[in-house]
Amino acid sequence: LREQYGTKGALSENQVNAVYRMKAKADETRAAKQAERAAMNAVVDLSPIHAMFAKAAESGLKRPAYRAEGLTLSLAKPGSSNFGAIYVKRSSGEYLGKVVGTNFLANHDAKPEDKAILEKIAANPSQVARDYGKRVGICSCCGRELTDPASIAAGIGPICATGWGF
Repeated sequence: LREQYGTKGALSENQVNAVYRMKAKADETRAAKQAERAAMNAVVDLSPIHAMFAKAAESGLKRPAYRAEGLTLSLAKPGSSNFGAIYVKRSSGEYLGKVVGTNFLANHDAKPEDKAILEKIAANPSQVARDYGKRVGICSCCGRELTDPASIAAGIGPICATGWGF
């Protein structure tokens, strides 16, 4: 189009209409991305996730990690610049962001579904852990296979249930 305009000094009516359609599509895409970013940055109370990790640390767990619904949550190491934050990754290891205070600070790879999972975990960490354990047969707290019939039925082992305050 630029070449046509440069050589002929004008665009045809169809070309002008095509430019308007391209601009409208670009505006739609931009608005959708802005709405998605706004939804990701909306403040949600994730303090129950911090409380869960605080209980695990009080119980003496050195490197607590919580797995559920395709996410893995883990504490930032003491001495790191993010100390006090909880890292959020997909089960595949892809970093999605961190929970700082009561907010999820998402990176560009995080999707609204990831934030929804964090909200679900924050609403009832114990129940999400138990449901996950029952569904996949793995403890969401220690990552071990559940083998004891009582643990399988509960979806979590007694040591993890006590250590995490569930």
